[in-house]
Amino acid sequence: MTPEESKEILDLLAQGYPRFDMPTESVSLYQQMFSPLDYGIAERAALEWIKAERWFPTVAEFREYARKARRDIEGEQLALAARAADPPLANVPDPEVAEMVAAALRSWSMPDVPPPDLTEHPAGECADCRKPSEVLRSYGDSGRPLCPRCLGARLRIAAKIGSTP
Repeated sequence: MTPEESKEILDLLAQGYPRFDMPTESVSLYQQMFSPLDYGIAERAALEWIKAERWFPTVAEFREYARKARRDIEGEQLALAARAADPPLANVPDPEVAEMVAAALRSWSMPDVPPPDLTEHPAGECADCRKPSEVLRSYGDSGRPLCPRCLGARLRIAAKIGSTP
């Protein structure tokens, strides 16, 4: 984030807390601490802070809200991608889990190895976590029925280390 964008975030926070008077030295410190943040994430964090908190945030408190805002924004983007995935992942009961599986398939980092084919299985028990699941899938030749959460975790790990799952 640029110093001008940091100033905009501080101005937004100041509008939410008109009685707070920030010393000039603190402004430069806040701008320096805000610089690694993305403007959209910082703006959302500021608005969420103003809605929820009574006092002007410390840098650490604000950065915590920014981490939450980043997770929320990424989740919303993944939800959109999961709905547009091929094949669609709309039949997964938990949208958060559908997002994880879609993200894992999109982040496949082995260009010369195609993402694994997913095979549907009837409702039953996940081979990894042993929890019952309405939706089970296996990938490749493994044939092990996995719930969407375990499947997403395995695909993300495989994509990161560059191996087939």
